[in-house]
Amino acid sequence: MASLVNDYVTAVKKMACDILELLADELKLQQRNVFSKLLMDEESDSVFRLNYYPPCPELQEHEPKGRKLIGFGEHTDPQIISVLRSNNTSGLEISLRDGSWMSVPPDSNSFFINVGDSLQVMTNGRFKSVKHRVVANSVKSRMSMIYFGGPPLSEKIAPLPSLMEREEASLYKEFTWFEYKKSAFNSRLSDNRLGRIHSATTHVRVDQYNGNTGLRSSLRVRFDWSWAWWALRCIIRLYGSIKGDLGFKS
Repeated sequence: MASLVNDYVTAVKKMACDILELLADELKLQQRNVFSKLLMDEESDSVFRLNYYPPCPELQEHEPKGRKLIGFGEHTDPQIISVLRSNNTSGLEISLRDGSWMSVPPDSNSFFINVGDSLQVMTNGRFKSVKHRVVANSVKSRMSMIYFGGPPLSEKIAPLPSLMEREEASLYKEFTWFEYKKSAFNSRLSDNRLGRIHSATTHVRVDQYNGNTGLRSSLRVRFDWSWAWWALRCIIRLYGSIKGDLGFKS
């Protein structure tokens, strides 16, 4: 069993690194492994976790009223990237810009990718970590396994100089992964941890696309984060090699 778990983690880690290199290509970064090398480092602080959510039959009487029981509270992942795979039981939800929650259809043959807080900082807000949660299911149990790709504890996390546009201000103060991880453990799950390290030098500008006033963090964002999450999911569905390595059926 331990060997199977190790093989799975190794394969998923490789897939996470390939995705990070695709993101580096999209950002036109010369150093293609600028993100993935942090996961490949021998000192990488990565975690593999299994979650089990038992069915809650007592929810059936409350579901017509729209009431939900939270299995895992709302949060963002603090690492660089996370790769999730679950059974065919619903429960995962993501938060949209207007504060509403959207259910993610379950698919046991797909991987779901979350951008972590650290990647949001390193890209100076170009990629956003998405707040998500898990709600209980009244009929079926839910199981999920997640690989959280993190940097070494001593790694300094800050916007990449090669990404900074002319006169673009850094939106975040530099910190080490150890400092941020400690802060995450000492805060509430739903806290906006990045808000504590947000730079005070954020600029306000006129948005190039719709004429509205917006923060400079939106400069040259190629797509809206609420569906970027889905776009990455589509990439994984096309990424057949990992399924071959792990013996998954399409």
